[in-house]
Amino acid sequence: MVEGFTKKYQIHDLVYVESYGEIGQALYREKQLKKWHRKWKLALEKENYKWEDLFLRYCYSLDPGSSPG
Repeated sequence: MVEGFTKKYQIHDLVYVESYGEIGQALYREKQLKKWHRKWKLALEKENYKWEDLFLRYCYSLDPGSSPG
C-alpha cells in the first residue's frame, strides 16, 4: 500500500515485534539490535518459532476493547 521497506523487499508477515512507550527507547533498541551478531538475532526466533503472522494479535493488543473476529 505504501512505498517503503516492506514493499521493496516484499514483506507480508509481522513475525517479531517489540513495543515501547517512547520513541527514544525504540530507537535505542533498534540501534542495539543492529550491533548484535546474527547468532543472537536468530535466538529471538524462540519468541515465534512457528513464524506466525503477529499483525492482528499486535493490533488488538493496542486496543484492549476490540477483539479479532
